[in-house]
Amino acid sequence: MSKFATILHLPSWFPTPKEPALGNFIMRHIEAAATYSHAIVLTVDFLENRSKEFEIKCVDTGIYQHVTVFIKEEKRKSCSVNLCRKWHIFQAYQVGFRYIRQHIAVPDLIHLHVALPAGKVALWWHFRYKLPYILTEHWSVYNPTNFARCSFIKRKWLSWIGSLAAQILPVSESLLLNMRQCGIKTEATIVPNVVDTSFFCPDETVKTPHVAALQILHVSTLNEEAKNVWGILHVIEKLYVQRQDFVLQIVHDYPRPDLERYVKEHHLSSVVLFNGRKTASELLEYYRKASFVLLFSNYENQPCIMLEAFAVGKPVLATCVGAIPEMVSIERGRLVAPNDEAALLEQLNNLLDKASEYDSSAIRQYVMHRFTPQAVGQELAEVYKKILRHG
Repeated sequence: MSKFATILHLPSWFPTPKEPALGNFIMRHIEAAATYSHAIVLTVDFLENRSKEFEIKCVDTGIYQHVTVFIKEEKRKSCSVNLCRKWHIFQAYQVGFRYIRQHIAVPDLIHLHVALPAGKVALWWHFRYKLPYILTEHWSVYNPTNFARCSFIKRKWLSWIGSLAAQILPVSESLLLNMRQCGIKTEATIVPNVVDTSFFCPDETVKTPHVAALQILHVSTLNEEAKNVWGILHVIEKLYVQRQDFVLQIVHDYPRPDLERYVKEHHLSSVVLFNGRKTASELLEYYRKASFVLLFSNYENQPCIMLEAFAVGKPVLATCVGAIPEMVSIERGRLVAPNDEAALLEQLNNLLDKASEYDSSAIRQYVMHRFTPQAVGQELAEVYKKILRHG
């Protein structure tokens, strides 16, 4: 397929060897876009034991070219070192940009993924080189409560970056509404997250998984402020008093010894299992064995976990926050209010009894057109063409 333009992707979050889940949804957007355009990704990282102040590594993944500028790590911590660190990051982006222009291609357009911190660089290049940029946004910082907590200067940066973009691409209607309430009036196109439906799919060889107990699956970072994992455990403890035919499987990126200690002290170890970080193939098996997926979040945007669950044909029980109500209908799961533990207990009982009655094929069909790499890639290509056509 011919590539009509060169797009420089500037992600604020991106997977690294140490943090393989960081911004993985951004990587999937870039992979989708790379089907229709020449995609170059520029990231900056700190590493110890570097002899040079800046070192460049360029990797051709077969889908996109990834340029990483490594900065020599400074171990000292002080205000002056922090300012120096920020200056080195800015310089590293300039080093990477010059390398790309000299050795790969001159970009036609910058695709910024998440406003900060990389948006400051996109702004500079916009003014310095007259290079337009678009902004895909996933961030919950625009939630009214979260935005109010931001410093004045951070709110200004978010406003400038969003307002000077050629177009903003929030992943959901609710996120667009939040950005509008933050004063960003830029032309917008909703471009959702991506799910690889060729990978996340039901196991057609097993019609009814043979498991000893009904499986409830929770997948997250276990960030308490967003995910309300304590609330889940409180309700599971009450549920266990009522019935013992289930297991809560937790797949998580980071350890939470406090949660594990609570489970042990309250004798829940037989029904709450902490499984740590899993590969995509391992996670797929958890989805396939699950009766349904559980989220009890205080806030969200458009959780990729839900799209993956739907792609495997599983219903979801979640809170009505962010884009979740846009995605969960009565045919695909149930909604409860955030922090409503009584409602969650009721719906857990409901779904444990009735999850098998859901039409898994219909659930999967929901994501097959709107959220696939092909569909999202085409949407991004149309946005690129529109921006470049109008200069």
